Amino acid sequence: MYTRYSNSIEVVILLHEIYGINKHIQDTANLIEELGFDVICPNLLNCGKVYNYDEEIEAYQNFKMNIGFERSTAKVKGLISESSLIYDKIYLVGYSVGGQLPGYVVKITCVIE
Repeated sequence: MYTRYSNSIEVVILLHEIYGINKHIQDTANLIEELGFDVICPNLLNCGKVYNYDEEIEAYQNFKMNIGFERSTAKVKGLISESSLIYDKIYLVGYSVGGQLPGYVVKITCVIE
């Protein structure tokens, strides 16, 4: 998990691409924190591996075979539940496969305002 804290009452849950928490995602988290939000980026790959962009096929196969939308959605729902005890507002931002997860989560979870 990659986190950035600015003691905010709002948090952005940042969902990474199939490549993992790479430099792009870390830079994005840092930018979001500079805007005054806390940022939580869960490691949806369940391992320390970060794929390079030229490993797209391997990264996608890993996601499809070992992780999938169901497991990722459950992880994000749990994080939303935990975060709702701390934060007034929760935002979901995702890239690539991570960009599809908010749609799965919203179908299952009520919006917290």
